[in-house]
Amino acid sequence: MRYKRRQPKYNLTKEHIEEMRRLRAEDPLTWSVQRLARKFECSTVFVQMAAPAPEEHLRWLRAKMERKMERWGPIRTAAREDRKRRAEMLYRGEL
Repeated sequence: MRYKRRQPKYNLTKEHIEEMRRLRAEDPLTWSVQRLARKFECSTVFVQMAAPAPEEHLRWLRAKMERKMERWGPIRTAAREDRKRRAEMLYRGEL
């Protein structure tokens, strides 16, 4: 497969990082991690370290996921719990 590879910049200045933090704090929905990474031509991991989401945005995301999970039926809930249990077993070396 051919896809456009992005050459990340490792020379972001202090001003760039401050701008990144300001944008993320002002509107985390508009300035997502992906969008900031594209704008500043850096990796998403760097954006997550340099400009974490505000706490109220994280609370909103958690509440959104909880509302979504409340609508799940028993099959989907059981499948999610099984995946979680298998992942824990894998980390313990039981699988």
